[in-house]
Amino acid sequence: MDQYTLFFLLAILATMVMLALCVYIFPTRHRRMTKSFLVMLASIALWTASIAVGLLAMSPESGYMWAVLRMLGVFAVPLIWLDFSLQFADHTSGMRPMTLVWLGIIPLASLILMASNASHHLFLKEIVWVQHGAFLVDETWVLGPWFWVHLVYSYGLILAGDFVLIRAALRLPAAYRRQIITLVAGALFPLVVNFSFTFHLLPDIKVNYDPFGFVLAGAAFSSALFAYRLLDIRPIAKQLLLDGLTDVWVVIDEKLRIVDINPAAEKLFCTHPDKIIGKPISDFLNGLSFEAGKSTRLEYELTAEKV
Repeated sequence: MDQYTLFFLLAILATMVMLALCVYIFPTRHRRMTKSFLVMLASIALWTASIAVGLLAMSPESGYMWAVLRMLGVFAVPLIWLDFSLQFADHTSGMRPMTLVWLGIIPLASLILMASNASHHLFLKEIVWVQHGAFLVDETWVLGPWFWVHLVYSYGLILAGDFVLIRAALRLPAAYRRQIITLVAGALFPLVVNFSFTFHLLPDIKVNYDPFGFVLAGAAFSSALFAYRLLDIRPIAKQLLLDGLTDVWVVIDEKLRIVDINPAAEKLFCTHPDKIIGKPISDFLNGLSFEAGKSTRLEYELTAEKV
């Protein structure tokens, strides 16, 4: 199998993985953090699908059209990643709408310049197209001055999102640190691969091999979703836990699982948050019923027997 067929198949695989993850998390789209993650996955799917279809283009003109669609995903992903990272890392609502608008100016300008490149060549000076069997390959991009603005800005947004998550990992319980490790890995795999492709670190590979990075990213995101319950057990704003109070605070999600506890609760349970987060609250409140509590005063005794 030649490299063109290999990366064509990898692009299809990456697209299918991202779309499958979209379908999986779509039922929980009412949460803003889930919406950001969903849009990011869809943008990656657009990116990789455009690579695959572009390889089958019949002419440089149609190939360039698919390149513009690919870059739509390229421009969108870094900004969405930063917004998602801020939400996940305890900045409850992520970026304000106007902040998103301001940060979106350069990606939008990049898309406009890419689409209208033939009239000014600010984004690309030239693309060298080469036919390899059934595949039309944009082997060489001669980069224009604005491409470097886009590159530095996009890499900066991705690394900023990684930094936000890594900082959060230092203060969140282990259940969240495992989620963050897989998320950061999922962001870094495509970044490293894209850096390698942009700067021709593997000159023998002529075709865009970004899909390889996204196959790895898909594996990392799948691990975060299925093994570590990303978007299912998630951190919330620490100030809501009122750390300084002596009252016991146990925070649960809509599935009645513990997502955080305050220091007073740690003392009561005689345990570290790492050992309790993700467990059903019913393990500690026998016979718990929120429905019954709507009409009747109920009292429960907290126990630490199952910690």
